Amino acid sequence: MARNAEPMPKDFEYWDMEGDLRSVANQAAIEIDNVIIDHANRLEAVRRLGQMLSSAVSQVENPDAPNSNLNPTTAIAVTCALSDSRQLHITQLNELMLHTNEITQDLQRLATDPVRFKAGEMENLVKMRSFCLALSKRAAAIGGALIDRKPEHPFRR
Repeated sequence: MARNAEPMPKDFEYWDMEGDLRSVANQAAIEIDNVIIDHANRLEAVRRLGQMLSSAVSQVENPDAPNSNLNPTTAIAVTCALSDSRQLHITQLNELMLHTNEITQDLQRLATDPVRFKAGEMENLVKMRSFCLALSKRAAAIGGALIDRKPEHPFRR
């Protein structure tokens, strides 16, 4: 018997404990899946993921400037997730900004009115779920690699 994935309870401070990109993307995929099967009650992770992508990638001023606020780790994870989920081969920063902005807008529209979004864009909803899963996987791989690195001993080569 299949069980529905449940979003976090309202009284649980999920974002204080697990507010990183991989966790938020994973929870957003669960929420989108619940929208698909008509069991969605709130889309907090979808909203939060849209805000995270917007502030880290799509709404950054002068992203190619040396002193830019562009988060390179998030940008790499998003690029890889777009490649995995939508078979997009992104090689230019402006392409990444364009696609990330589209995803951010879709996430905001979904969080605002999931019933209407599902009725009009079911195929896009499935693509968004795939993107969120791929983003969670890529963010975990990148984040894990950075965390697991041990500083080299200064006397070893």
